[in-house]
Amino acid sequence: MTMRQKITSFFSFRALTALSLAAGILLIGGCAAFLSKAQLEERYGPNHPVITAFYAPKTFRAGSLLKVYINVHDPDGDLKDLDYTMQPYGPYPTSYGAVFVKQREGKDLSGYIYWNAAETAFLSPQLSGIDLNFLIYAEDWAGHTSEPIRFTMQFVFREAKQELPEAFAGLFEEKAIGPMFIRLYDPAEGNGTSSRED
Repeated sequence: MTMRQKITSFFSFRALTALSLAAGILLIGGCAAFLSKAQLEERYGPNHPVITAFYAPKTFRAGSLLKVYINVHDPDGDLKDLDYTMQPYGPYPTSYGAVFVKQREGKDLSGYIYWNAAETAFLSPQLSGIDLNFLIYAEDWAGHTSEPIRFTMQFVFREAKQELPEAFAGLFEEKAIGPMFIRLYDPAEGNGTSSRED
């Protein structure tokens, strides 16, 4: 076998392996989608996740990093993700998404989800003072959801305290769970900005 044939064979094998892995993931996900609620609960458990504590600042400065601290407990250990929506005040579009949880943290989760909002520093000052309305809830693999948490923070262009207050010290792990991808519409430009994970 020539060197070219060996290289072609190697990459063909790698491609076949990747395709097989992707097909397996899709098969598992597809099978779960067709399970009844009773079957899902038999596989994963009947209990709902619970958000036991959270903290979010009351104001958020444009261009900074927003951290929303959260503790979640799932008695069955099958926590899947944290779902979020963000609705600004006024005629601006809603952002929504999910932050997925690592399997080893499926029972007890502590840390923060974050919005890297560096691009918002270039938005129109016309947005200063608008309210950002958040809703967050936890979901497990059986389809159970927690009671949602709701909070509102004011979007500003001045300095704003972002650090975790001393009263909450030790309550949450200082660990990033994952990013939120949020878009703010700029009425002055007719477009918007969206966050991206660094």
